[in-house]
Amino acid sequence: MNVIRFQHFLKIFRDLSAESKLTTAVYKAGYYDQSHLNNYFKTMTGITPMEYRLNVNKLAINFMRF
Repeated sequence: MNVIRFQHFLKIFRDLSAESKLTTAVYKAGYYDQSHLNNYFKTMTGITPMEYRLNVNKLAINFMRF
């Protein structure tokens, strides 16, 4: 279930406009707060969500589409 929620977050996060806040995606994906997501994101990917956002080669290409 955690992996599916994480993939859902990545889809929402990918579709956010540049000026949107990370917390918007956090709550839409069902995480309790941004800190909870940051810890889980770092565990799963080894980088923070902002490092992910700045990365040109997104990790999401390795995840299944909904």
